[in-house]
Amino acid sequence: MKKTTYLQSLLALALGFATTQTLAAQPANDFYLSLGAGYQQRSDADDSAGTARFKDGALFSGALGYKFNALRLEAEGLYLVNNFKGTDPKPSPLGDLPYESSGGDADGKAFMANIYYDFDFGSALKPYIGVGVGGLKGKINGLSTQGMKNVPPPIGPIVVYAESQWVLARQVKIGASYSLTPRTDLFFGYRYFKSNDFDYTLTFSGDTIHPNAEYHMGEIGLRINF
Repeated sequence: MKKTTYLQSLLALALGFATTQTLAAQPANDFYLSLGAGYQQRSDADDSAGTARFKDGALFSGALGYKFNALRLEAEGLYLVNNFKGTDPKPSPLGDLPYESSGGDADGKAFMANIYYDFDFGSALKPYIGVGVGGLKGKINGLSTQGMKNVPPPIGPIVVYAESQWVLARQVKIGASYSLTPRTDLFFGYRYFKSNDFDYTLTFSGDTIHPNAEYHMGEIGLRINF
């Protein structure tokens, strides 16, 4: 009885090993999932109220794609967040207002359709270029300065929360991927991202401002082939 159990265990182990080797030897599917994170710089945002400056921020991305030959098509989701660094208001009827450091942050959610071309030189390292178009939605979360907090009632203290509608966005990407296994690639690269101007309605005044959104990003991540 013990001998039969021992043989059954050896057989199960051999079958498990053979199954694992068979799956590893199978070619990767044309579909893939990618996850990435990185560092980004948002350019100053100018509008009718003045200029907002931002601290460097983070980005997080996820995408589902399909590759055929040297081309890849991809649907991507992107999240961006930057803390405010300071605001430089435009001159007002009360005179020039000073530059002040700011609290709060601005974030953005984007959905993009991308196309890439992968350069295959016969090595594990493959450079790529890509372009994308889609939409971006922005939010202002708790923007305030000491001067805004000191505005007396009934107007103040002023703390800005606002959300934009979706606006057109586009991006250019360049980088490289490195094959870690037949099914897993490490990728790293740079992207330039820009959208049309946002439309924010300020609740405390009813005014509409139109800040721009422009980013320079560095990113690293993993691409898993199904």
